[in-house]
Amino acid sequence: MTFTVLSVVVLFLFATITCIEIYKGIKRGFLLSLINLGNIAVSLLLSFAVTSLISKILAGTLIRPLRSLPEYQSIIQDLVSLDALVFAVAEMLIGAILFLLVFVVLRMLLFRIFRGIYDRRTKMQDDDPGYGREDHSCSTRLSKQRGAVCGGVAAVLVTMITVSPLMGTLELAGNVLSVVGNISTQAIESVGKGNVQLVNKFSDDLAGNVLYRLGGRWIYNNAASANLASRRVYLLSEMEVVEEISGDMLKIHEILQNPQGATQEHIDALHGLRSGLQKTVACEQLVGEAIRKCATAWKEGNSFFGMRRPALNSMVDPIFLDVLDVCSKTTSASAKRNADTILEVYAILLESGLFTSDPSDYNQILSLLARNQTMDQIDQAIAKNPYMADIDVASIMLKAFSSYIQNLQLTEQEYADFVQNIAFAINSVNDLEGLPQIEKVWQLTSYTGEYF
Repeated sequence: MTFTVLSVVVLFLFATITCIEIYKGIKRGFLLSLINLGNIAVSLLLSFAVTSLISKILAGTLIRPLRSLPEYQSIIQDLVSLDALVFAVAEMLIGAILFLLVFVVLRMLLFRIFRGIYDRRTKMQDDDPGYGREDHSCSTRLSKQRGAVCGGVAAVLVTMITVSPLMGTLELAGNVLSVVGNISTQAIESVGKGNVQLVNKFSDDLAGNVLYRLGGRWIYNNAASANLASRRVYLLSEMEVVEEISGDMLKIHEILQNPQGATQEHIDALHGLRSGLQKTVACEQLVGEAIRKCATAWKEGNSFFGMRRPALNSMVDPIFLDVLDVCSKTTSASAKRNADTILEVYAILLESGLFTSDPSDYNQILSLLARNQTMDQIDQAIAKNPYMADIDVASIMLKAFSSYIQNLQLTEQEYADFVQNIAFAINSVNDLEGLPQIEKVWQLTSYTGEYF
């Protein structure tokens, strides 16, 4: 953290508010100052609800022109949940902007109400009516001291609430600029490196962060939030996830277009995306819909937003097709699990070297499957997903063998030799005691690879 000109502004603001609140605390006395503290707390909590209501109304007005664009309509026809996500983002941004104004208005209104109740209650009691009132004619010294303490606490709370929108916006801007930088070097250059450094410098401000980390971030996080599919979504939290996976998304797009050129960096990106997707709440519906639409399109031989299904050897393709079949029925509940399984299976296939092998060379394919225990890893990945419980990898392996035999185009004699060698392999595998059925299938693959 660094001391910047923002620190001077924050400290000046804090000093000003402290002087005002302590002075008022002395004038009001302890009881009214305590009421003031309660008013701040009530106004803060109530501001979240009121801001959410107003921002929801304004968000509909704000995105109405966007919804009328033909380009936007064509996109949400394929991804309907994207519209709800855009609405939620608009609502969260508006909430972040309006929150402080709503708090100030509510605080003034509620204090008038609380003060009126206090004055009426004081008059109703046959007691000293001047105690704790602003004329402090009968206020005791202790009451003034306690009022000053309450004023100091109120100053910290008010300054924290006042600073939170600024510091939250700086943090959000830093995240957005980081995402832009991960996606496009040219885009970040157009923004200007000096501007990026300025945002990062101010977001790391010493005085601002003391109050922001103390409770201001919690305030901003709740102000910049919205309900999406009956779940509360927080803008800062979601932007952190987007920032985390933005660099990985580009690398994954590269390997989808050219899996033969995948490196360890691309495989790590797949695992990075797996981790990021488990943290997101806002994109849960969108991820589920994207998986469902993409799997359906790939099953039918179509592309999805320009991405075509990876070309796999006919021995491996049945597994991928079965996974796609399950994914074509993805819901919001199964979205994260299915996305995780797809990414893990794809990473396993890339690591195995299958994409760089000759699809027509079945000997090489079988050797890779046996040597790298690819099928065993895929089986374990699928077994972790309860939504893919119907996928039987052992059964799929039999389909693969059938595909293998058909593609060999054997003569009668070659076929007889093939059957004899298969029989020998089956007998050899059956002689292996203590192995589960699925392990015997892998061993059978290994034996068969030795003969052909």
